[in-house]
Amino acid sequence: MGQQGTLACLVGIPVGIITLLVVILVPLSFSDLQYYEYGFLKRKSTGTVYMDKVYSGGRHFVGPDYHFKVFQADAHFEELTSIAVFSLDKLEIRVTCRFQYFLRKDDLPLLHETYDRFYHNVMKTSAIDALKSASPEFNTRDFFEERRLVEDTLADAVKLRLEGNCCKKDCANSTEDSDKVEKIENQAREISHNATAQSELITSRADAQAVAVVEEARNSGLSLIYERLDLTSADHKASFNYIRTLRDHESVHLSVNYDTLITGFTASGRG
Repeated sequence: MGQQGTLACLVGIPVGIITLLVVILVPLSFSDLQYYEYGFLKRKSTGTVYMDKVYSGGRHFVGPDYHFKVFQADAHFEELTSIAVFSLDKLEIRVTCRFQYFLRKDDLPLLHETYDRFYHNVMKTSAIDALKSASPEFNTRDFFEERRLVEDTLADAVKLRLEGNCCKKDCANSTEDSDKVEKIENQAREISHNATAQSELITSRADAQAVAVVEEARNSGLSLIYERLDLTSADHKASFNYIRTLRDHESVHLSVNYDTLITGFTASGRG
């Protein structure tokens, strides 16, 4: 083998290795996202997630040491079944609702930083809180006779809670200050409604428990009286309860009555 052959061999080996690496690494450097997915770059070797850019569906050249941490970009469907809420007249009503929501691409870094991918239960809990806060605006009859109005009001409450009242992108009709003020006012109204409903519910339960305690004490006292007075028959017990009931009325005056046999002398001088 001559000098030229040796030189060609020395050049060819590195070129072949490089070519082989290119053939292997280039396909591994592409990562795909479906049309219904968002993604952050995530490094395989370290697990680091890079949130400076949100990727949409398509094939992306990201390098062999990267892949995507995926989020759902299409509609999320949720169903809340038999949620207990309270009406204006403090009666419990069961509500079932279904709703859908989308993740905002621009807000995805904040979502990831706050909840990672565990935001589903947060959305459900927020929707339930919205339902419970808005329900006391209606009495029980409204839930049946004004069904459309109730449904629209509850839907708006859930939408406001999940979507917020901030100005959408490229909107020129709102200011940041007005959005802060409106958000605080809505939260204050929700807290007030919820506190009022809870307070009235606690009061009703306390009244019911008080009545139960009084009745239990009354029954125990009557049992003791029956035992002490040796009242065993139902008639005697009923008579005692009747007298006791009459005594509780202010307009009733009780007195002891008895028959008197008067003896004396008659006109004939005989008794």
